[in-house]
Amino acid sequence: MSGAGKASALLCAFVLLPFAAARTMIELTTVDGGPVSMIPETVQYNWSDTSPSGILRGSPDLPASDPRLQPALQGYPEQVSVTYYGPTSVRFGWVTGQSQTGYGFLEGYPDSSTSNVQLGLAPSAYTVVLGGTSTRYDYIHYGFKGAMNYTSPKLHSVVAEDLRPNTTYFYRVGDLKTQYWSKEFSFTTPPAGPSYPLRMGLIGDVGQTYNSSDTFHHLAASKPQVALIMGDLTYADNYESNGTLYPSNFNISYPGENARYPPNHEASGSDDKLWYSVNVGPAHIAFITSYADYDRESPQYQWLAADLASVNRTETPWLIVTFHAPWYTSYSAHWQEANCQRLAMEPLLYENGVDLVFNGHVHAYERTFPVYNNTLDECGPVHLTLGDGGNIEDLAATFVDYPGYCPSVPQRGPTYQPDVCNQLLYDGEYCPTSQPEWSAFREPSFGHSMLEFLDDTHARFAWYRNQDADTSVADEVILVRNPENCGIPVEGLNNKAD
Repeated sequence: MSGAGKASALLCAFVLLPFAAARTMIELTTVDGGPVSMIPETVQYNWSDTSPSGILRGSPDLPASDPRLQPALQGYPEQVSVTYYGPTSVRFGWVTGQSQTGYGFLEGYPDSSTSNVQLGLAPSAYTVVLGGTSTRYDYIHYGFKGAMNYTSPKLHSVVAEDLRPNTTYFYRVGDLKTQYWSKEFSFTTPPAGPSYPLRMGLIGDVGQTYNSSDTFHHLAASKPQVALIMGDLTYADNYESNGTLYPSNFNISYPGENARYPPNHEASGSDDKLWYSVNVGPAHIAFITSYADYDRESPQYQWLAADLASVNRTETPWLIVTFHAPWYTSYSAHWQEANCQRLAMEPLLYENGVDLVFNGHVHAYERTFPVYNNTLDECGPVHLTLGDGGNIEDLAATFVDYPGYCPSVPQRGPTYQPDVCNQLLYDGEYCPTSQPEWSAFREPSFGHSMLEFLDDTHARFAWYRNQDADTSVADEVILVRNPENCGIPVEGLNNKAD
């Protein structure tokens, strides 16, 4: 974050054809209240574009020599973050010291610093001092040639509770003993309950490239009150410390993510950090994972069923579910990859009247019409693929309905999802020959999105491309909730009368 003395911090939550009858759950309108075209729209990638905004724009990682990546002086904090923990709590995170890499046993870098936060309601006027904990984590190489062991720097964590809603706090993190402090930052807590408006930023699959730096710049210019990240915050494609340089490595473990950005999962009745929920203003947001068991008997499914059924829609009228791998995407990349999870869990979302589904994984942008079971359904949620953050792996620029770009029908799934759930839904074929009717708008470009809740039934969604000016909108709709037309109980299924 830049700026002398002060900087603001984003709070990150780790948050319509012929229908049978008018049973609208989500209706899409233009920003001036007019009807949205039901004709699927595609903006094709310009393959002749070799300008800085072309497909390779920003794909290289920022070099270690970049001024933004220079380490702090020994003992001073860096990589400062604020994570939304709940309506009245946040978690501060930062690191001190250095990481270690090598081929043998690694000891953590010597670091005796403590974990403290100074907090106040005015610049440099700190009235509260908080203490916390610290940890490290290790990645042990998987036997690949050239891969090394890795030990993290010291990771600090401090939780602040009983914060006031809609209040700006100023803070710095560091060590009360040595007086090594970060510069001053600030954040503003969201308003309490269904208070409007609330501006939510949405990004995914970002990494640390020139283009993802542009993404964060544009996101900050949009001034969100809270930012949600749809997974793949970082990429290790150019690094060998844990084998991620090698495509055969699909060992799924999360020591880094759980240590650096641990969620407040226990608060939502979850005993696993991979699924949890939070209330953010008027929205209840459930985070689940594409990379764990999801059948009806699985802990993840059972937790989600209980969580969705307990939502009181008078307190949080907007219901959102987010996970990494999309169920609805028409890009060649990851086509039908998550179909097994969709078949297992989609009815659960539909039954509970989920309004929106956020995903990443596919490195491009796509918005659907309300959809359920691959069919247009006004009571189904709108799915948003938002893996367009600008990571090192370039854009997903081809669609399955383009001649020659339909992937081969897989004989097995990925290692984390070995079952094969292919469906020949498109006139008996694996891929459609035109843009699916459920796909409203798609464009292979990097960018970010904003979701602004206007009231209990209206929200404005906008998608911005990195190559455009900050105020130029590439895709925009008004989402209108009409839950009574879909039989959605106001107070949740657990409170539904028999």
